[in-house]
Amino acid sequence: MDPVAARDNLERLPIGLCDEFAHIELVCLDVDGILTDGSIIYSESGRALVTFNARDGLGIALLQRAGVSVAFVSALDSPIVRKRAEELHIKSVCLGVNDKLRCVRDMQRHTRGKILFMGDDLWDLAAMRACDVAASSCDAAVEALAAADVISSYGGGRGAVRQIADMTLEAQDIDRGSLMARYDE
Repeated sequence: MDPVAARDNLERLPIGLCDEFAHIELVCLDVDGILTDGSIIYSESGRALVTFNARDGLGIALLQRAGVSVAFVSALDSPIVRKRAEELHIKSVCLGVNDKLRCVRDMQRHTRGKILFMGDDLWDLAAMRACDVAASSCDAAVEALAAADVISSYGGGRGAVRQIADMTLEAQDIDRGSLMARYDE
């Protein structure tokens, strides 16, 4: 399937892809390059620092509120990523793994619905290809863009996850406003 730019609204997605989005039960996210812009900043003391996008975080929270599970799957294992997973109440965390496919295969055994994998680089290709829907940020490596069914019009760490989350909720006919109204329940 040709990749579709996410900036096109859901009605413009191919019927098969709309159906896939409508049945997504698990969204697996790479961290570096998807939840972050891929930059690593070092403090004078040598501590690594990364930034996360608040809109992406809300997109993740809305997915969870709608009953869609979210997992982090990353070659990176750091206290920063673990802290972000904790803040977002991510229960499935697969960090420090070079074989993301194995991690995704394990999750597939425990999920009845469709799985979306969002990745941006060579590490992610096998997992992207193994899932029902492959998504990527617009600034991903050429190979990841080629493997993607849908490409966010936003870069990694710049709202790409939120855009894919919004598309998923829209395809499932879930109103984000009603989710927000119940957010603090």
